[in-house]
Amino acid sequence: MRKVFVVFAMLLPFFLNAQTDVVSMIREGKLKEAWNYLHSEVKGGNLSFETLEMFGNVTFEITENNYSKKDITEYINQTMPILEKNAFQQTFTKVQQARIFHKYNTLFAKKAQIQGATAALKVLPQVFDNADRCIALDPDFAEPYFVKASVDDEVPAFLGDVAKRGENPKYRMGINIELALERDPENIYFLAQSAAALVKRNWSVEMREKNAGNATQKNRILLLSDKEEAKKLLVRAVSAYTSKVNPTPIEKAKYEQALKLQAKLR
Repeated sequence: MRKVFVVFAMLLPFFLNAQTDVVSMIREGKLKEAWNYLHSEVKGGNLSFETLEMFGNVTFEITENNYSKKDITEYINQTMPILEKNAFQQTFTKVQQARIFHKYNTLFAKKAQIQGATAALKVLPQVFDNADRCIALDPDFAEPYFVKASVDDEVPAFLGDVAKRGENPKYRMGINIELALERDPENIYFLAQSAAALVKRNWSVEMREKNAGNATQKNRILLLSDKEEAKKLLVRAVSAYTSKVNPTPIEKAKYEQALKLQAKLR
């Protein structure tokens, strides 16, 4: 046993340095290099929570960058089966299982989005079910709430409740934005995207109150229009970014998006 511990102690600095190097690659925008390294790790048998989570994260970063749809689809296709197969390892806690399965679900949704509207609409109920599975494992995990909000933002209102929950999807979007931001209030991605979603919805205070009465869930009715609330979220997004040490490429992109939207709303 002592020998095993000594070997582990000797390998630990190497493992931590490797993880640090990958994080540095991501921060520097070297996403394909980071992905290649992590892919070789998981294919070589390194299926630790940390490695799988970073593998999912860097694949998502790739989907948010200006790569071709063909390239993005290829990265998704190689990542999804690994995350799905290993998300529910018995050695993982429920919190860890939720995070890995969430990475799978975001890529599942992205792939359908790339394939077009028809494919996306078919899988949206499953995206919601997967998000709810993550929430059941870890109710304090912000990201699955935001995935559901993002789906409702993307789907045109005239299509109704494609998630088949019997709810007003645009009102539900607002609820899930609140639930996500309550759990992760300084998330730059959430703040910038939520502001954009509210500007697009563009409800007045009266419209908010009217639609709240038809929802199966109740949230606090803010005495603000969507545009006014969006302005507050954008201030928070900019503040969160300026206090961030070594932001990721996605965070930088969302910060720039927030600045542009702020300028429009002035």
